[in-house]
Amino acid sequence: MESLGSVPESLSVDQIKGHLAAYRGKLSSSALNSRVCGIKYYFRKVVRRPDLVVDVPNPRVAKYVQEVLSEADLTILYAACQNMRELSLLHLLFDTGMRSREVSTLKLTDFNKTYSQVTIRSSKGGKTRTVPYSVELRTTLTQYFETQRARPTDYLFENRDAAGEPISVRGVQYIVKEVVKRSRMKRDIHPHTFRHSFAIHYINNGGNLLRLQQLMGHENIESTLHYLKYCTIPLIDCATPLSVMLNRHKNTKPKS
Repeated sequence: MESLGSVPESLSVDQIKGHLAAYRGKLSSSALNSRVCGIKYYFRKVVRRPDLVVDVPNPRVAKYVQEVLSEADLTILYAACQNMRELSLLHLLFDTGMRSREVSTLKLTDFNKTYSQVTIRSSKGGKTRTVPYSVELRTTLTQYFETQRARPTDYLFENRDAAGEPISVRGVQYIVKEVVKRSRMKRDIHPHTFRHSFAIHYINNGGNLLRLQQLMGHENIESTLHYLKYCTIPLIDCATPLSVMLNRHKNTKPKS
């Protein structure tokens, strides 16, 4: 292993584990799992030293999608909301694909009305990203503000038990849980379900995978590619590069 300055078979078990530990947080669980499998294969089949990797665990590969909400499912859930606070939360989750923690710490100043963008500052890994939001979500949020006796002053969703504090992650989860219960849908639906559904609907509606990676805040494209298994992308051919080029210049030819 070049990073350790030694040939692999001269390393100790602790050195191998330390080498793999250095990749935590830098690689997705699936990418790290592939690296572990490669190392194990080398020690077991090539140098015949299985004793060096028998205690090296394979990382757990995350299960990306469990439930996907259809438009009919979403309509039922929206109808089960008892107030604009609940509806705003569900609309926000599906419109932006945010995580629960990102929603819980979202501030009013994070919204840019001029460009219809919202800045997510508490993203996974401490990174900041900007995502667009729709006119429909703006309408919902406006109605939410108009119906609140005590309008939010800092955080979009404030904790009702602690003035001026943001809603907790559990609070976000609780609202979704109560709405699902009222809808009588016998499904395993939680805030992350809306995030998964956002990604899949985005691709099915013609969205770009690289742009989706940015919107979701994925460090590795492998995390985004997992959603393709659940998509039904229409196989429609686009114009060929030659056609696009010639048609672009068709109307720019000088007149004789």
